[in-house]
Amino acid sequence: MYADYTPRFADEFGYQAPPAWSTLVGAVHDEKLEPFGDQMLVHQKASGGNYKLARGMRGHITPGDLNDVSFGGVVNGTPKDGEHSWLIPTDDWADIEDWHWATQLQQAQAMRFGVEHMRSLEPVNAGALIWQLNDDWPVVSWAAVDFNGHRKPIWYASRDFFAPRLATIQPRTSEEYRATHSWEGVKTDTDHLELIVLNDTREPWTGSWTVERRTLAGDVLATQRIDDVTIGAPGHRGFPLDESVATFGDPANELIVATPSDDAFPRVILNGAEIIDQRLAAPADAFSATAGRAADGMELTVTARGYVRDLFCMVDKVDPAARVDEGMVSLLPGETVTLHITTSHTGDPADFAEANVLRTANDLKR
Repeated sequence: MYADYTPRFADEFGYQAPPAWSTLVGAVHDEKLEPFGDQMLVHQKASGGNYKLARGMRGHITPGDLNDVSFGGVVNGTPKDGEHSWLIPTDDWADIEDWHWATQLQQAQAMRFGVEHMRSLEPVNAGALIWQLNDDWPVVSWAAVDFNGHRKPIWYASRDFFAPRLATIQPRTSEEYRATHSWEGVKTDTDHLELIVLNDTREPWTGSWTVERRTLAGDVLATQRIDDVTIGAPGHRGFPLDESVATFGDPANELIVATPSDDAFPRVILNGAEIIDQRLAAPADAFSATAGRAADGMELTVTARGYVRDLFCMVDKVDPAARVDEGMVSLLPGETVTLHITTSHTGDPADFAEANVLRTANDLKR
């Protein structure tokens, strides 16, 4: 629903997720540990908070939507017979670690979607303020940094979507379409996609972009070159995408990838489908990971064999004092990333590559 709004300044909005795993289990001791345990709900102060998280994942990460799921009564965030109906996802998360990762991923994706939309509206919209930076106690919350100082996935995503130079692919309305489809008091539908390039620095940029529609395996289906692009300081421009590039033939198996001519701007990946619908390969098939010691800790190198969506290393599961420099990284087939982990861990470096530590959106396919 963020895309339904065109604010002059978006102040303030946010999305919840639990803290880092070590912070969560250090404060919540339910037997068994599950999203609706008594202690878990003590550490969730939003009304019906964990039910809102479950509802928000419907159609994105978990099956179904509000029209085809079971409902039950909830009073003060606890399932009971009563008149207040909230979604009760009774069987969605048999694995609490999957629930923990899915909710953290959903928080990062929600805010990425919202802020990129808000920023793409420049100059009509001149800013976005997300709630919140950090927590003052161990809790399921809107924070990007938890009580113990661990950076949640949203922290890494926000570093990217608040970068001074940003590019994003967004739906737009052409003037030709607006002229025949506009009605007073009704928001006009969109009719095409554009690559929106935003430069909020004091230095102009000149370069080019290559936009491709690809399969998840990396096959190029259509290509568009956008040459001689100059963005002022500051400045923003939108470039309509060719129909051959912007029209998905098989959304579950396709991406739109926009790559700049230099590293002044980040690459853009537009997924053709939500995680629940995307034909993501299982982690064992999608990538390999090797770990070794470095001067101040470990280095974890991940090489993609298929499309790897939103890679994140939960280093605190191995060492609660550990920190990692990168997160929420997506890789195309054949690409490699090295994560630098600051840690005093003396055990096997491969501990950081374990399946419950090195997470991706690929993990959540069912």
